[in-house]
Amino acid sequence: MSHTEIAPASGGAPASSSPSVRRQLGTRTPDQDFYQAFLAAHQRNAAASTAGADPAAAVQALQGELGEAQSDSFAMRGIDIATQRIYAEVLNRAYSSQAMANPRAFLQSLSPQALDAVRLSHSLAAPIRPGELSDEGAANLLLPVGYTVDLNHDGMEEIGAALTSHFPPRDAPAAFVDQWQAATAGMDDGELMTYSFQMYHAIYGFRIAGQPAPPPRLPSDQYASYVSAARLLLDNVALSRPYNTPARSEADQRFFTHLLAVLGA
Repeated sequence: MSHTEIAPASGGAPASSSPSVRRQLGTRTPDQDFYQAFLAAHQRNAAASTAGADPAAAVQALQGELGEAQSDSFAMRGIDIATQRIYAEVLNRAYSSQAMANPRAFLQSLSPQALDAVRLSHSLAAPIRPGELSDEGAANLLLPVGYTVDLNHDGMEEIGAALTSHFPPRDAPAAFVDQWQAATAGMDDGELMTYSFQMYHAIYGFRIAGQPAPPPRLPSDQYASYVSAARLLLDNVALSRPYNTPARSEADQRFFTHLLAVLGA
């Protein structure tokens, strides 16, 4: 199984974090309203297309149907509109046929062209082999970027054969999510992803690809866990000073001190 994580900071000039990065770091679990809204939007867009809608308006409607995170992902990777339309039609077929109850069988029913559109929509390098996927891995291929399910409740999501994580976790207390957003407001993408990565592993520990997920170090649904994680990471700043540049250590010290203050600790 391939293993992807929240990416570490990259180089380049600092800039405030982009909305697309924040959306992709904090995915949501779809509810029944999500599926119904998607089907209604797809039906409206199909009717408008049949009626000869303006092409630019049709593209905008398609982006609204798939959501901001998926549309941002398509735009960043230059995915053509034809592929986007195929993926939207795949999702429409899945949601209108109860395919989410058996997502692997549904993926196996797709044409090679449709299956490749699913692959491209989720930035996967290798061809999709539905028979080798878990139910979770298959189901998440049938959700647009920004939505995932964690069927085995291990704090990670399989998307196809890839293993991904995000932060804050989906069961994090709303109070913590609000404070995290406040503490990281204006932070550049690299820093946001680095600190998300560190906080995630302080809660869940490290997972080795191909191995069962270890039990979480701290319960992810409790506010106090995030205070404990921030304190642990602040303590680790001193331990890691010999291995980091002075600037990196000072930046980490400032952030985790600030985070603890925002959390009221």
